[in-house]
Amino acid sequence: MADAMSSTHQNVKQLAVRLEDKGLLRIKQDPENRRMLRLEPTGRFHEFWAGRDERDAATLKSLFDSLDDEEVKILFNVFSKLEEASKQRYMEYRAR
Repeated sequence: MADAMSSTHQNVKQLAVRLEDKGLLRIKQDPENRRMLRLEPTGRFHEFWAGRDERDAATLKSLFDSLDDEEVKILFNVFSKLEEASKQRYMEYRAR
């Protein structure tokens, strides 16, 4: 997880502990490699995200309703460039 987030193991563990305290996931030791921890989503995690689907979709739709077609195309191009730059940074980080 730390690698995927381009973060340190310590930072990810702190975040995971907070999420575990809120009941959103469980931190478990891997039975085959006791140094490795596994993150397991809980029922509360799934309830949280299931309850957000409709509200989040409506909120996003209302935001994009204020844009015309040309503005949406420009925004898409900007996000595409940011995604590519992010991938490059991630690959550079992994190569260290």
